Amino acid sequence: MKIYIYVEHRPKGVGKPVRRCTDFNDSYLRSDMDYFYISAKKPDGELVGQACIEKDSNYIFSVSVNTDYQGIGLGKILMKKAEQFATGDIFLRVSKNNLKVLDFYKKLDYEL
Repeated sequence: MKIYIYVEHRPKGVGKPVRRCTDFNDSYLRSDMDYFYISAKKPDGELVGQACIEKDSNYIFSVSVNTDYQGIGLGKILMKKAEQFATGDIFLRVSKNNLKVLDFYKKLDYEL
């Protein structure tokens, strides 16, 4: 199975909404911030995973992988790609009740 990784830069002042594969609230994206959007797509263009990092604050959010593609390392690839755009410590927001996601970040050596 081939999955392609794409990076889209959304510079400050651009109001274009981010494409997504989950119910992501676009209101989190402010026009005065600089974002990098990383997407994972099948050869036919179907979106199967994505991550977004706000460049100035190093805040990674909206990391998601379609359930049919979980467990093959795609989330890790998306996170590692997002980390490349960080300029310092990375910040995440995760509910303390979301044990699956907390475990995912711990496996990537994040301090929670």
